[in-house]
Amino acid sequence: MIAVNALVVEPDAGRQRKISEYLDALPVNIRAVTGAAQAGFAVAERVTQIAIISDRLPNGEAVSLCDVLRLAHQRETLHIILVVETIDEGRLTELLRSTIDDYVVWARGESELRLRMESALHRVNAQSMVTEEREFFRRAVIKEEGLSSRILDANLGLRRQYEDLEQTSRTSPISGLLNFHTMLTLLDVEVERALRSFHPLAGFLIAIDHSATIQETVGLEAMNRIMAGVGSRLAAQLRKYDLAGHYYDGNIFVGLPGTNIDRAFLVANRFIRTGDRARVQTAGMGINVTLSIGVSQYRESESRELWLQRAQSALARAQAHGGAHIQREDGTEDAYASYHIGHTGGG
Repeated sequence: MIAVNALVVEPDAGRQRKISEYLDALPVNIRAVTGAAQAGFAVAERVTQIAIISDRLPNGEAVSLCDVLRLAHQRETLHIILVVETIDEGRLTELLRSTIDDYVVWARGESELRLRMESALHRVNAQSMVTEEREFFRRAVIKEEGLSSRILDANLGLRRQYEDLEQTSRTSPISGLLNFHTMLTLLDVEVERALRSFHPLAGFLIAIDHSATIQETVGLEAMNRIMAGVGSRLAAQLRKYDLAGHYYDGNIFVGLPGTNIDRAFLVANRFIRTGDRARVQTAGMGINVTLSIGVSQYRESESRELWLQRAQSALARAQAHGGAHIQREDGTEDAYASYHIGHTGGG
Protein backbone atom coordinates (compact mmCIF):
# COMPACT_ATOMS: atom_id res chain seq x y z
CA MET A 1 0.00 0.00 0.00
CA ILE A 2 1.35 3.41 -0.97
CA ALA A 3 1.89 5.96 1.81
CA VAL A 4 -0.41 8.99 1.66
CA ASN A 5 -0.51 12.45 3.21
CA ALA A 6 -3.12 12.96 5.93
CA LEU A 7 -4.26 16.22 7.48
CA VAL A 8 -5.69 16.20 11.01
CA VAL A 9 -7.74 19.26 11.99
CA GLU A 10 -8.39 19.05 15.74
CA PRO A 11 -8.49 22.03 18.15
CA ASP A 12 -7.41 19.89 21.12
CA ALA A 13 -3.66 19.14 21.23
CA GLY A 14 -4.23 16.03 23.36
CA ARG A 15 -6.57 14.52 20.81
CA GLN A 16 -4.11 15.39 18.05
CA ARG A 17 -1.47 13.28 19.78
CA LYS A 18 -3.87 10.38 20.31
CA ILE A 19 -4.90 10.37 16.65
CA SER A 20 -1.24 10.32 15.63
CA GLU A 21 -0.62 7.41 18.03
CA TYR A 22 -3.66 5.48 16.77
CA LEU A 23 -2.47 5.78 13.18
CA ASP A 24 1.25 5.35 13.82
CA ALA A 25 1.39 1.85 12.32
CA LEU A 26 -0.38 2.87 9.10
CA PRO A 27 1.40 4.20 5.96
CA VAL A 28 0.36 7.82 6.44
CA ASN A 29 2.30 11.07 6.76
CA ILE A 30 0.32 13.06 9.31
CA ARG A 31 0.23 16.81 9.66
CA ALA A 32 -1.92 18.17 12.50
CA VAL A 33 -3.36 21.69 12.79
CA THR A 34 -5.84 23.27 15.19
CA GLY A 35 -8.11 25.32 12.92
CA ALA A 36 -9.55 25.98 9.48
CA ALA A 37 -7.11 28.76 8.60
CA GLN A 38 -4.09 26.57 9.32
CA ALA A 39 -5.70 23.75 7.34
CA GLY A 40 -5.92 26.04 4.31
CA PHE A 41 -2.20 26.77 4.47
CA ALA A 42 -1.41 23.07 4.97
CA VAL A 43 -3.25 21.83 1.86
CA ALA A 44 -1.68 24.64 -0.16
CA GLU A 45 1.81 23.50 0.84
CA ARG A 46 1.45 19.81 0.04
CA VAL A 47 -0.94 17.38 -1.62
CA THR A 48 -3.41 15.89 0.84
CA GLN A 49 -5.24 12.62 0.18
CA ILE A 50 -7.01 12.12 3.55
CA ALA A 51 -8.45 14.77 5.86
CA ILE A 52 -9.58 13.94 9.42
CA ILE A 53 -11.65 16.87 10.62
CA SER A 54 -13.05 17.29 14.11
CA ASP A 55 -16.65 18.38 14.43
CA ARG A 56 -15.55 20.30 17.54
CA LEU A 57 -14.17 23.22 15.52
CA PRO A 58 -15.84 26.45 16.71
CA ASN A 59 -18.71 28.21 14.93
CA GLY A 60 -19.54 25.27 12.68
CA GLU A 61 -16.22 25.58 10.86
CA ALA A 62 -15.93 21.82 10.38
CA VAL A 63 -18.62 21.59 7.70
CA SER A 64 -17.45 24.80 6.01
CA LEU A 65 -13.89 23.46 5.93
CA CYS A 66 -15.10 20.19 4.40
CA ASP A 67 -16.84 22.16 1.65
CA VAL A 68 -13.72 24.25 0.97
CA LEU A 69 -11.45 21.19 0.81
CA ARG A 70 -13.86 19.33 -1.45
CA LEU A 71 -14.03 22.30 -3.81
CA ALA A 72 -10.24 22.61 -3.85
CA HIS A 73 -9.80 18.92 -4.71
CA GLN A 74 -12.37 18.56 -7.49
CA ARG A 75 -9.84 16.90 -9.78
CA GLU A 76 -7.80 15.14 -7.11
CA THR A 77 -8.39 12.26 -4.73
CA LEU A 78 -9.46 13.41 -1.25
CA HIS A 79 -11.12 11.26 1.41
CA ILE A 80 -12.74 13.27 4.23
CA ILE A 81 -13.47 11.68 7.62
CA LEU A 82 -15.52 13.73 10.08
CA VAL A 83 -14.89 13.00 13.78
CA VAL A 84 -18.14 13.51 15.73
CA GLU A 85 -19.06 13.29 19.40
CA THR A 86 -22.54 11.87 18.92
CA ILE A 87 -24.56 10.44 16.04
CA ASP A 88 -27.10 12.74 14.39
CA GLU A 89 -28.38 10.47 11.63
CA GLY A 90 -30.19 13.14 9.64
CA ARG A 91 -27.24 15.53 9.64
CA LEU A 92 -24.64 12.84 8.93
CA THR A 93 -26.71 11.38 6.10
CA GLU A 94 -26.93 14.80 4.47
CA LEU A 95 -23.18 15.37 4.88
CA LEU A 96 -22.37 11.94 3.43
CA ARG A 97 -24.44 12.81 0.38
CA SER A 98 -22.77 16.16 -0.20
CA THR A 99 -19.39 16.65 1.45
CA ILE A 100 -17.81 13.94 3.59
CA ASP A 101 -16.86 10.36 2.71
CA ASP A 102 -17.06 8.80 6.17
CA TYR A 103 -17.44 9.60 9.87
CA VAL A 104 -16.20 8.17 13.15
CA VAL A 105 -17.53 8.59 16.69
CA TRP A 106 -14.68 9.67 18.95
CA ALA A 107 -15.96 7.70 21.93
CA ARG A 108 -15.55 4.42 20.06
CA GLY A 109 -11.80 4.76 20.41
CA GLU A 110 -8.70 3.63 18.58
CA SER A 111 -10.05 0.53 16.81
CA GLU A 112 -12.89 2.46 15.20
CA LEU A 113 -10.58 5.21 13.94
CA ARG A 114 -8.02 2.70 12.63
CA LEU A 115 -10.75 0.77 10.81
CA ARG A 116 -12.08 3.92 9.14
CA MET A 117 -8.56 5.01 8.27
CA GLU A 118 -7.65 1.64 6.71
CA SER A 119 -10.81 1.84 4.62
CA ALA A 120 -9.82 5.33 3.52
CA LEU A 121 -6.32 4.15 2.59
CA HIS A 122 -7.68 1.36 0.40
CA ARG A 123 -10.06 3.78 -1.30
CA VAL A 124 -7.37 6.41 -1.88
CA ASN A 125 -4.92 3.85 -3.26
CA ALA A 126 -7.58 2.43 -5.57
CA GLN A 127 -8.52 5.89 -6.80
CA SER A 128 -4.84 6.75 -7.28
CA MET A 129 -4.40 3.68 -9.46
CA VAL A 130 -7.45 4.65 -11.50
CA THR A 131 -6.11 8.19 -11.83
CA GLU A 132 -2.71 6.92 -12.92
CA GLU A 133 -4.31 4.60 -15.47
CA ARG A 134 -6.48 7.43 -16.74
CA GLU A 135 -3.44 9.68 -17.06
CA PHE A 136 -1.51 6.89 -18.79
CA PHE A 137 -4.28 6.39 -21.32
CA ARG A 138 -4.71 10.14 -21.74
CA ARG A 139 -1.03 10.49 -22.59
CA ALA A 140 -1.24 7.42 -24.82
CA VAL A 141 -4.20 8.93 -26.68
CA ILE A 142 -2.35 12.22 -27.11
CA LYS A 143 0.70 10.35 -28.38
CA GLU A 144 -1.44 8.23 -30.69
CA GLU A 145 -3.26 11.31 -31.96
CA GLY A 146 0.09 12.95 -32.64
CA LEU A 147 1.28 9.83 -34.45
CA SER A 148 -2.00 9.59 -36.35
CA SER A 149 -1.68 13.25 -37.30
CA ARG A 150 1.84 12.67 -38.61
CA ILE A 151 0.69 9.58 -40.50
CA LEU A 152 -2.25 11.54 -41.92
CA ASP A 153 0.06 14.36 -42.98
CA ALA A 154 2.38 11.83 -44.59
CA ASN A 155 -0.55 10.14 -46.34
CA LEU A 156 -1.85 13.48 -47.57
CA GLY A 157 1.61 14.27 -48.86
CA LEU A 158 1.77 10.92 -50.64
CA ARG A 159 -1.71 11.47 -52.01
CA ARG A 160 -0.74 14.86 -53.38
CA GLN A 161 2.36 13.32 -54.93
CA TYR A 162 0.23 10.55 -56.41
CA GLU A 163 -2.26 13.06 -57.79
CA ASP A 164 0.57 15.12 -59.24
CA LEU A 165 2.07 11.98 -60.77
CA GLU A 166 -1.33 10.89 -62.08
CA GLN A 167 -1.91 14.33 -63.58
CA THR A 168 1.55 14.25 -65.13
CA SER A 169 0.89 10.81 -66.62
CA ARG A 170 -2.41 12.03 -68.10
CA THR A 171 -1.04 15.17 -69.72
CA SER A 172 1.75 16.17 -72.05
CA PRO A 173 4.65 17.89 -70.27
CA ILE A 174 5.11 20.12 -73.33
CA SER A 175 1.58 21.34 -74.05
CA GLY A 176 -0.24 20.55 -70.81
CA LEU A 177 -2.95 18.89 -72.92
CA LEU A 178 -4.35 15.41 -72.31
CA ASN A 179 -2.32 12.63 -73.85
CA PHE A 180 -3.78 10.56 -76.68
CA HIS A 181 -5.07 7.58 -74.67
CA THR A 182 -6.52 9.68 -71.85
CA MET A 183 -8.27 11.89 -74.38
CA LEU A 184 -9.96 8.95 -76.11
CA THR A 185 -10.99 7.41 -72.78
CA LEU A 186 -12.62 10.64 -71.58
CA LEU A 187 -14.32 11.16 -74.93
CA ASP A 188 -15.90 7.71 -74.57
CA VAL A 189 -17.23 8.80 -71.17
CA GLU A 190 -18.72 11.96 -72.67
CA VAL A 191 -20.33 9.98 -75.49
CA GLU A 192 -22.02 7.69 -72.94
CA ARG A 193 -23.16 10.71 -70.92
CA ALA A 194 -24.58 12.39 -74.03
CA LEU A 195 -26.54 9.24 -74.89
CA ARG A 196 -28.02 8.99 -71.38
CA SER A 197 -28.83 12.68 -70.94
CA PHE A 198 -29.81 13.51 -74.55
CA HIS A 199 -27.54 16.56 -74.32
CA PRO A 200 -25.57 17.67 -77.39
CA LEU A 201 -21.86 16.96 -77.74
CA ALA A 202 -19.61 18.66 -80.27
CA GLY A 203 -15.94 19.36 -80.78
CA PHE A 204 -13.28 20.52 -83.18
CA LEU A 205 -9.97 19.20 -84.47
CA ILE A 206 -7.02 21.62 -84.65
CA ALA A 207 -4.01 21.28 -86.94
CA ILE A 208 -0.93 23.48 -87.19
CA ASP A 209 -0.74 24.38 -90.87
CA HIS A 210 2.38 23.19 -92.70
CA SER A 211 3.75 21.68 -89.47
CA ALA A 212 6.26 19.45 -91.26
CA THR A 213 7.74 22.42 -93.15
CA ILE A 214 7.86 24.53 -89.98
CA GLN A 215 9.65 21.79 -88.06
CA GLU A 216 12.20 21.33 -90.85
CA THR A 217 12.76 25.09 -90.94
CA VAL A 218 12.85 26.10 -87.26
CA GLY A 219 13.38 22.76 -85.53
CA LEU A 220 11.57 20.58 -83.01
CA GLU A 221 12.15 22.92 -80.07
CA ALA A 222 10.30 25.75 -81.81
CA MET A 223 7.46 23.37 -82.69
CA ASN A 224 7.22 22.42 -79.03
CA ARG A 225 6.91 26.09 -78.10
CA ILE A 226 4.14 26.49 -80.64
CA MET A 227 2.31 23.49 -79.19
CA ALA A 228 2.76 24.88 -75.67
CA GLY A 229 1.22 28.16 -76.84
CA VAL A 230 -1.81 26.35 -78.24
CA GLY A 231 -2.19 24.39 -75.00
CA SER A 232 -1.99 27.45 -72.75
CA ARG A 233 -4.54 29.37 -74.83
CA LEU A 234 -6.96 26.45 -74.78
CA ALA A 235 -6.58 26.09 -71.02
CA ALA A 236 -7.36 29.79 -70.59
CA GLN A 237 -10.47 29.79 -72.80
CA LEU A 238 -12.19 26.44 -72.26
CA ARG A 239 -14.53 25.49 -69.42
CA LYS A 240 -13.19 23.28 -66.65
CA TYR A 241 -15.20 20.27 -67.88
CA ASP A 242 -14.22 20.68 -71.56
CA LEU A 243 -11.59 18.33 -72.97
CA ALA A 244 -8.50 19.19 -74.97
CA GLY A 245 -5.93 16.58 -75.91
CA HIS A 246 -3.58 15.19 -78.51
CA TYR A 247 -4.91 13.26 -81.50
CA TYR A 248 -3.36 11.59 -84.54
CA ASP A 249 -0.70 13.30 -86.71
CA GLY A 250 0.14 15.95 -84.10
CA ASN A 251 -3.39 17.37 -84.16
CA ILE A 252 -5.41 18.48 -81.13
CA PHE A 253 -9.05 17.62 -80.46
CA VAL A 254 -11.31 19.74 -78.26
CA GLY A 255 -14.47 18.12 -76.84
CA LEU A 256 -17.32 20.38 -75.69
CA PRO A 257 -19.98 18.58 -73.59
CA GLY A 258 -23.47 20.10 -73.70
CA THR A 259 -22.59 22.06 -76.86
CA ASN A 260 -24.05 21.84 -80.36
CA ILE A 261 -22.17 22.43 -83.61
CA ASP A 262 -23.21 26.09 -83.87
CA ARG A 263 -21.80 26.86 -80.45
CA ALA A 264 -18.67 24.79 -81.13
CA PHE A 265 -18.10 26.78 -84.34
CA LEU A 266 -18.27 30.02 -82.34
CA VAL A 267 -15.85 28.66 -79.72
CA ALA A 268 -13.38 27.70 -82.45
CA ASN A 269 -13.65 31.19 -83.98
CA ARG A 270 -13.13 32.84 -80.62
CA PHE A 271 -10.08 30.69 -79.95
CA ILE A 272 -8.51 31.72 -83.24
CA ARG A 273 -9.42 35.39 -83.22
CA THR A 274 -8.30 36.14 -79.66
CA GLY A 275 -4.74 35.05 -80.51
CA ASP A 276 -1.92 37.54 -80.91
CA ARG A 277 -0.37 38.10 -84.31
CA ALA A 278 3.00 36.45 -83.93
CA ARG A 279 5.83 34.89 -85.85
CA VAL A 280 8.32 32.17 -85.04
CA GLN A 281 11.79 33.68 -85.32
CA THR A 282 14.87 31.62 -86.08
CA ALA A 283 18.20 32.34 -87.74
CA GLY A 284 16.97 35.68 -89.00
CA MET A 285 13.84 34.14 -90.52
CA GLY A 286 10.22 34.78 -89.57
CA ILE A 287 7.46 32.25 -90.20
CA ASN A 288 3.75 32.95 -89.77
CA VAL A 289 1.99 30.14 -87.89
CA THR A 290 -1.68 29.54 -88.69
CA LEU A 291 -4.18 26.89 -87.69
CA SER A 292 -6.89 24.96 -89.50
CA ILE A 293 -9.92 23.61 -87.66
CA GLY A 294 -12.62 21.05 -88.47
CA VAL A 295 -15.85 21.16 -86.43
CA SER A 296 -18.34 18.29 -85.99
CA GLN A 297 -21.19 17.23 -83.70
CA TYR A 298 -21.76 13.78 -82.24
CA ARG A 299 -24.79 12.02 -83.68
CA GLU A 300 -26.98 9.73 -81.60
CA SER A 301 -25.98 6.05 -81.60
CA GLU A 302 -22.85 6.53 -83.69
CA SER A 303 -19.41 5.53 -82.44
CA ARG A 304 -16.81 7.92 -81.16
CA GLU A 305 -14.63 6.98 -84.16
CA LEU A 306 -17.26 8.06 -86.71
CA TRP A 307 -17.72 11.39 -84.94
CA LEU A 308 -13.99 12.12 -85.00
CA GLN A 309 -13.69 10.96 -88.62
CA ARG A 310 -16.19 13.63 -89.63
CA ALA A 311 -14.10 16.21 -87.75
CA GLN A 312 -11.04 14.95 -89.68
CA SER A 313 -12.89 15.31 -92.97
CA ALA A 314 -13.88 18.88 -92.12
CA LEU A 315 -10.26 19.63 -91.13
CA ALA A 316 -8.99 18.21 -94.43
CA ARG A 317 -11.33 20.53 -96.35
CA ALA A 318 -10.11 23.49 -94.28
CA GLN A 319 -6.49 22.65 -95.09
CA ALA A 320 -7.37 22.17 -98.75
CA HIS A 321 -8.04 25.92 -98.87
CA GLY A 322 -4.38 26.46 -98.00
CA GLY A 323 -4.89 26.58 -94.23
CA ALA A 324 -6.03 29.37 -91.93
CA HIS A 325 -9.62 28.14 -92.23
CA ILE A 326 -12.35 26.85 -89.92
CA GLN A 327 -14.61 24.28 -91.61
CA ARG A 328 -17.83 22.75 -90.28
CA GLU A 329 -18.82 19.24 -91.24
CA ASP A 330 -21.90 20.65 -93.01
CA GLY A 331 -19.74 22.79 -95.32
CA THR A 332 -19.85 26.17 -93.55
CA GLU A 333 -16.40 27.73 -93.41
CA ASP A 334 -14.57 30.79 -92.18
CA ALA A 335 -11.20 32.19 -93.24
CA TYR A 336 -8.95 34.23 -90.98
CA ALA A 337 -5.76 34.55 -93.02
CA SER A 338 -4.58 37.64 -91.14
CA TYR A 339 -4.73 35.93 -87.72
CA HIS A 340 -1.91 33.82 -86.39
CA ILE A 341 -1.25 31.70 -83.36
CA GLY A 342 -0.16 33.77 -80.40
CA HIS A 343 3.27 32.33 -79.69
CA THR A 344 6.79 33.43 -80.51
CA GLY A 345 9.81 31.21 -80.28
CA GLY A 346 13.52 31.52 -80.92
CA GLY A 347 15.87 29.17 -82.68
